[in-house]
Amino acid sequence: MRDPAIVALDGQPVAATLFPAAGREEPREVVVIACATATPQGFYRGFAEHARAMGRDVVTFDYRGIGKARPARLRGFQAGFLDFIEKDLAGVVEWASQFGPVDLVGHSLGGQALGLLPRPGRVRSLATFGTGVGHHSYMPRSERPKVLAVWWLLGPLLASIYGYLPGRRLGFGEDLPLQAYRDWRRWCLRPRYWFDDPAVDFAPRFAAVRSAVLSVSADDDRWAPHASADMFMSFYAGAEVEKRRLSPAERGLPRIGHMGFYRRDNGAALWPVVTDWWKSRGFGG
Repeated sequence: MRDPAIVALDGQPVAATLFPAAGREEPREVVVIACATATPQGFYRGFAEHARAMGRDVVTFDYRGIGKARPARLRGFQAGFLDFIEKDLAGVVEWASQFGPVDLVGHSLGGQALGLLPRPGRVRSLATFGTGVGHHSYMPRSERPKVLAVWWLLGPLLASIYGYLPGRRLGFGEDLPLQAYRDWRRWCLRPRYWFDDPAVDFAPRFAAVRSAVLSVSADDDRWAPHASADMFMSFYAGAEVEKRRLSPAERGLPRIGHMGFYRRDNGAALWPVVTDWWKSRGFGG
């Protein structure tokens, strides 16, 4: 592993890690892993190492304010969802594209991001898990009180006290910059996510995407159930979208949930869904 010199589109350094394929002098057709909200890049190390062992060059990175990119003081730190996507991820994709077509691997927000990249044509393919519209109406009834508390009660209260969302205290992953929390809340409260936001017009940008897309969802994902994933994917209207629905029992697993696809212990049962798809499309040759 090594730390490549990557900058975001606004010139800020990106905290990234390169997993180079063995025996290769220079990367080729790089896989970029785009994290879920409030999830550090280290969570995806197992998948990155698996893809590396298959001969792929892989880069992981942290959105600004999270993981290795967290500042000494998060209160007052300015970063929103669009900074994550249009600056950080976009910078990583631009860096990776110098080595050939980019294959993007997403998780939740990471799969939502493709349509908002300034140059989505740099991305040959997107394979993503747990990417949906995020609205509570798609979630099991037992999950909704917890989610609504983060949007209407605990989240706003704690964010006003700390100046950021203390995600660790709430069991929602890493702490999140204030604007990123506000973006997340604002869009998840709309049935069709940011596509229902009158302040933006993102649908045409998504319809213009022509990458190959693989959408993977799990029967027991309480945050991005199949219907939620299907709704989001419908906006990649010009892309070739394939769907895989995973049953934990059929995969020999007790559960998958919203985070389980990328857990190392589940790798043998789940990761071939993506790597076999790459092979079938001739990606990474």
